[in-house]
Amino acid sequence: MRNVITILLLVCIISPAFAYAATVPVNDPVPAKQVTFRNLTSADVERLTGRKLNFFQKIKLRWIQRKLMKFDEGTITEKQKRQAKASMILGISSLGLMVLPALVAATALAWIAIPAAILAIILGAKSLRGNKNRQGKIGVITGSITIIILLIVIAVLASAFSGLRFD
Repeated sequence: MRNVITILLLVCIISPAFAYAATVPVNDPVPAKQVTFRNLTSADVERLTGRKLNFFQKIKLRWIQRKLMKFDEGTITEKQKRQAKASMILGISSLGLMVLPALVAATALAWIAIPAAILAIILGAKSLRGNKNRQGKIGVITGSITIIILLIVIAVLASAFSGLRFD
């Protein structure tokens, strides 16, 4: 008798799961294109809900799409891959060019680090537009670190030489 009761309980638990099967409507209001929240227009929302959106609801839809876009990883193009790689190389080399004059008496190399760091930041920012990639982030971070360190060095040197008088 216990086995019969457990089987009936299992059947009662499992059977409602099959009763709520998804069905596809015959007249699909959305076209056959791949619809994601990212490329959903207000007209698509109006067709799906059967209600007309007012002005503020349309603005809110766009605002939410932009807020959620930072969590979406888009595809990276070949051009962005090249920009990210160049950004990473320039950022790391700018850090190296900043440290190298301390080891070797070649201060002209330190001046090359400034444009390399600026280019690393610009190219990295371009490669990160619309997607997330490691090389672009590394380029932006190392370029920014180089610029910050150079600004600190310039501030320290300016404060050190500010008290000197050349009479």
